[in-house]
Amino acid sequence: MNKDDYFIWWLDQFETERIYDVLDQIDLPDYVKVEVQSRYGRPGRGRLWVPRHIDLVEITWDDDKVTARLASKCGGIVFEPKHYDYIKSLPGFITNLDLEFV
Repeated sequence: MNKDDYFIWWLDQFETERIYDVLDQIDLPDYVKVEVQSRYGRPGRGRLWVPRHIDLVEITWDDDKVTARLASKCGGIVFEPKHYDYIKSLPGFITNLDLEFV
């Protein structure tokens, strides 16, 4: 799997709650909305929420990366790069599968 096959939208709890509160007003793909709803109210701790149609078995990364330390306080929603423009201006941050900022 290529590191840019999918992106990860990292949200801390506060950001998740903000997005959840206005989810019906935001233009996002349905599969991303489902994952936001699933993420809501759950601790992130660096975990990933992976939509059913995305075949992602395991990801490993260097815990010493700055992005890994940031992600450890968040939950990540995996999404297709073609939907980047929907998410780029929303709270949180986006990485590729190698935890490089996008």
